[in-house]
This record gives sequence, C-alpha cells and structure tokens, in this order.
Amino acid sequence: MSVVLILALKDLKQLVRNRMGTFWIFVFPVVMALFFGAIFGGSQSGAANRLSLVVVDEDGSEASRAFVGRLRNSAALSVESRQRAQAHESVRLGKRSAYVVIPRGFGDSMPLFGGSPAKLELGIDPSRKAEGGYLQGLLIQASFEGLRDQFGNPSKMRPYVADSLAEIDSGQAGLPAGQQKVLTSFLKELDSFLGEVDPKAYQERGPQLEPLRIQMIPIAAVRATPRSAYEISFPQAILWALIACSTSFALALVRERSWGTFLRLRAAPLSRRQILQGKGLACFLAAITVILFLLVLGRLACGVRLDHPGLLALAIPCSAACFVGIMVFVSVLGKTDQAVSGAGWGILMIFSMLGGGMVPLFVMPAWMRTLSDISPVKWSILALEGAIWRGFSLSEMLLPCGVLLAFGACFTILGMLRFATTERL
Repeated sequence: MSVVLILALKDLKQLVRNRMGTFWIFVFPVVMALFFGAIFGGSQSGAANRLSLVVVDEDGSEASRAFVGRLRNSAALSVESRQRAQAHESVRLGKRSAYVVIPRGFGDSMPLFGGSPAKLELGIDPSRKAEGGYLQGLLIQASFEGLRDQFGNPSKMRPYVADSLAEIDSGQAGLPAGQQKVLTSFLKELDSFLGEVDPKAYQERGPQLEPLRIQMIPIAAVRATPRSAYEISFPQAILWALIACSTSFALALVRERSWGTFLRLRAAPLSRRQILQGKGLACFLAAITVILFLLVLGRLACGVRLDHPGLLALAIPCSAACFVGIMVFVSVLGKTDQAVSGAGWGILMIFSMLGGGMVPLFVMPAWMRTLSDISPVKWSILALEGAIWRGFSLSEMLLPCGVLLAFGACFTILGMLRFATTERL
C-alpha cells in the first residue's frame, strides 16, 4: 500500500506543476458556477420578482400623482412612467408585463351614488389572464386607498357630495323617486357629518374605511427547491471539475506510456496493478479535493447549503470513485494524447449534455430525462443535489450512489481489460 501511495503522491505533484491542468480542474469550474449562477437568477429578490408596470399619467392632477405614488409603494409592482406609445411598445415587445393609462379627468371623478367612475386603461397580453386579474386587484386596492384618504379629509370630500346631490336632484342619476329621496337624505347627513367632524379625531379614533385587515405571517415552506441558482450551478461545476480531473489523469497515463515512463516503472519491482492503483488513488484524492473546494467556496461566497454533511460524505466519494473508473477507461481509448483527448472529451461531453451538466435536469423534456439515466453525470448531480437542496433521505441517496459505484466498477473493469490486451510486458 505504501508503494501505491508514493505513486499517487508523484502524480499529484505532477498535476500541481501542470498549470493548465490545475486551471481546468480548479479555476474553470469556479468561473462556470459563478457565471451561470448569476445568469440564471443568482439574485432572486427585490424588483426581479415584481410585476413590471408602465404608467401613463395623462391627467397630471394631484389625485393621479397620488394614485401613481400608491402603485410605486406596492411591494408587488415595479413601476415606471412613460408616454403612451412607449408604454404600448414595451408591452408589445414583451419588455414589460403591462401598462396602465390614467386618462384626463381622473382627478375629478369621485363615484358615490351618481356620476361616472374613474376609468383606467390597462394594456396586457390576453394570454396572461392570471397576471391581468392580479394586476386589476392591485389597481382596485390603490383606488380604494385613495377613497379612504379622501374620506379622511372632509374639506376635499364635501364638493363630491355636493356634485352627487345636484346630479340626483336634476334626475340625471336615473333613479326611482323613492330611491332619490333616500339617497338625498343620506348625502345631506353625510355632508353635515363632514362639516362638523374633526379630521384629526376621525383619523386617530374614528371609524376607518378598512373592512378587512390581514396580518401576514411569513412561513418558510418545506419543499425540495433550490434557494438560489447557485445551488444548481455549483453541482454542475463540480461535474465539470470531475470531467477535467479524469481526462487530465488519463492523459498523464497516456504520456507515461508514450514517453517510456511507464516502461521504467514496470522495470522496477512494481506490478501493472500497483501502477494503475497509484494513478487511480491520485485521481480519487484530486477529485475529493476539488469537490470540497467548490462546496466550501459555494457556501462562503454564494450561500449554497451544506446542511446535510452525512449525505454529502456519501455522495462525494461515490462521485469521485465513478470518475476514477472513467479515467481508467478513457486512458485506453488511444495511444496518443490527441486520440485520448478527443475520444475522452467527446464521450464526456455527451454524458454532460444528457446528464444535466449543461442544462439542469428539471428543465429537460421527459424523454431526455429518461435517456439521461445512461449518463453518470446525471447520477452524480442527483446525488449532490439530493444532499444540498432536494432533501433526500438516506434510503433515497442509495440509488444514485449505488449507480455511481456500478458505473465506476464497470468502467474500471473495461479499462483494465483493454489495458491488459494493449500492454504486453
């Protein structure tokens, strides 16, 4: 065993001295994790989750400006002001969710028991019915808040009451005589009330136009979803590091064979199995190191969860062992650097595309997710995500880890059989 360890340390020293090899194993995966994590929503809070709304204020009154201000204060909306043509174009091109036009005369509208209600023009894609209904509710809420504010300011409210009385008396409201009498009596009493009430006392202690007050209680739902895009991009980056690690050691073995180093090692009292074991141990240790490096970096820099160290302790060595087997298999795919590099990267790129190394597994179509079962990359990502955010139990982790070990054993056996037939020493 000491001989195997010495050979492994030799290979690790050679890896450290190879700057390009170190770059592809340690630096390139970090760049990928940060880059794709930032692209696919590394920041998922604030305005990114709001409904984008363009407001066209054609009224320009105090009431319309107050209405726009209430919309801007909504935590569910991201509001900007533009001209009508610009607003229409931004929604048509899909740059914004919707636009709302506040027409002229908005500030003069006060629907009580007569008159026309304030009108708004809402522009939205008809296919987005759910967002349209949600937005209408927010607009009604902002309008109701304005009505409440006006009731809290009697001096501004009384002219609207007077206009409603005049409209009822003139018969323009179109109400039956009995209803006109009832509403006239009510509005006169309301006008008397607004003339005598103390606005300060009304606002502090009086009845409020707030029929329902809801207390929001935040509850963090227990669900198998990533907290950020980095919890998806870092497992993918780990797989790219493992791919680079396996191909680097496979190329190192090919070079030793082509440069005569392997022959000199065989001339020493070393068996072919010991040499391969030393190479495999070096690849295994390098893989473990780069996985731990990326996980710790993801935790410290991007908040990637490491809440289940026991499950990670199971997923990490299984993934490393699988790619050690792939390393042994790739190393016998040719006799030159170019042949092994081309064949190895070609096979591993296909594994990566099928297994979620480029596109996350959960966004793939169903047929591709089924086909991805043949890729060890899929099972390695699944094991890592199961320990990070999928919430796997120990029994659920046994499947991906078992598949990884099976892949590793099969690739190792195939590689050693091929190696034995090509090396006649």
